[in-house]
Amino acid sequence: MRFFLIFLIFTTLLFSSIKDDVIKYKLDKSYTEAFSRLNVQSGDGRMKPLDTLNMDVLNKLTRKKELFGLNHNQVVLGMTFAPEFWKKVPMLEYNSKVQSFNDFYKDGNYTLMLEVAQVNKKEASGRTAYEKELLKLDEKLKVAEFVYSQGYLKVFPLAGDEAKSWLSPKTYEEKFTGSQKFDVKKILVLNKKALISGDVDLAKDMVKKIAEFQKLHGSNVLLTKEKVDAELFYNKILIFERVYPFYIIVGLLLLVLSFIKVLREKNYMLIEKSADFLLYGLFALYSFNLGLRWYISTHAPWTNSYESMVLIAWAILLVGLIFNKKSTFALGVTTFMAGVMLFAAHLSWIDPRITTVTSSFQSIWLVIHVAIISASYAFLTLSFLLGFITLVLFKFSKNNLHVVKKIKESYKTNEASMIFGLSLLAIGTLLGSVWANELWGRVWAWDPKEAWSLISVLVYMLILHFRSVVKESVVYMFSVMSVLGFFTILMTYFGVNYFFDAIHVFASDSGSSVPWYAYVGALSVLILIVVSYKDRKNV
Repeated sequence: MRFFLIFLIFTTLLFSSIKDDVIKYKLDKSYTEAFSRLNVQSGDGRMKPLDTLNMDVLNKLTRKKELFGLNHNQVVLGMTFAPEFWKKVPMLEYNSKVQSFNDFYKDGNYTLMLEVAQVNKKEASGRTAYEKELLKLDEKLKVAEFVYSQGYLKVFPLAGDEAKSWLSPKTYEEKFTGSQKFDVKKILVLNKKALISGDVDLAKDMVKKIAEFQKLHGSNVLLTKEKVDAELFYNKILIFERVYPFYIIVGLLLLVLSFIKVLREKNYMLIEKSADFLLYGLFALYSFNLGLRWYISTHAPWTNSYESMVLIAWAILLVGLIFNKKSTFALGVTTFMAGVMLFAAHLSWIDPRITTVTSSFQSIWLVIHVAIISASYAFLTLSFLLGFITLVLFKFSKNNLHVVKKIKESYKTNEASMIFGLSLLAIGTLLGSVWANELWGRVWAWDPKEAWSLISVLVYMLILHFRSVVKESVVYMFSVMSVLGFFTILMTYFGVNYFFDAIHVFASDSGSSVPWYAYVGALSVLILIVVSYKDRKNV
């Protein structure tokens, strides 16, 4: 106990010392805000406000929005203009410890070089958890090095360049000539002088000079003021991150109330109306943010893993609102599921950045195909959730006519949701083949994602056909099949990322092991099916 207290006191004092040093070296907030409005060219060629790039960098390094009380602009620009100080600041988490950049370098040599090289020789599927963590750290260190060397700060457009390249303070001397080179050098010298002397006004003047330089030599790709304002606003409000706790909490509340309502035949109209009002408002805000991301990116916001999950969560919410009056449980389960989906979208392995897309991804067929497929997943998710809840209700159905009535209500909603979902899934799959023909010159190639999409269509067709064939316990059997059928959707959306190397797999999960909670979820479903079997004849 004494050792623990000593360790706690020492850690607190060390943290306080580091924080005091960071605050002492911090850049003026008004200067960093002005600097963050400048256009910068990211690695994928997208023009964006520097604010966005700084947020992406800090998120990559620390998974945080601020550090030691400094915002992302103060931290990353501080790393850029005072690298020797920031290299000593602990900010990289590794082996359950937070370490500094210098901790991984000895006498100028990278201490993890040989170990990283050995891990890179292994197949992704054969890497241990430690080795995966090591590669993540290696990537973070490379990003940090790029920032410390000012290589990431591509704020100077190269005049007359056909590729529309922008250069950083690290590389401008190689390409710039004449007055352009002289102007950049003068700006950088005066900016450094201003930061060392603490002359904020001079530093802000240099920001204006960079902005004028950008307008003079890079106006053909420069973002409009409206675009910059929109992206800065998007970065500030962080709607997708902030709404999912509300969805999870409100969804759970509605679920609990729905069960109480069914089992005790009580109504909670005031609470339900308040929850509905809140959810409609949050949905409108969510929809606005999705549209804002579309406006900023200039393409439909469903071209990567993060955007796909955000879109499906939005579609699930919409389906819940549509079926709210038809089923007691619809809104609660879909709200909770959307919250879980958004939570998963913000886990460390998902990249939330807005990125550029190739011309093939700018096709109208992509917009239609992905939108329809996402909508089908939303309807089939509701079908799965209602099937699951119906199986739970079977345990309370004996000699309870009210519960039996609610089971039949859920069955009818489940049936309608599955019909809508299957219809959209079939249409979306066919439109996907049209896009494939436009993109690759072939309609079908039996790619794993394509194959599992077809399997999903066939499975749900069989389920809907089966309900007209079964004469006994049709509600129970349909509920079981709507639950089990959803595993084909999970395989199509997630599974191919783990088990196959395919052209449709854009995430970085190929070759990874299936997470433990997937097995727990599957086992829980099977237990519920078995436990509710004996009550199947109650309805």
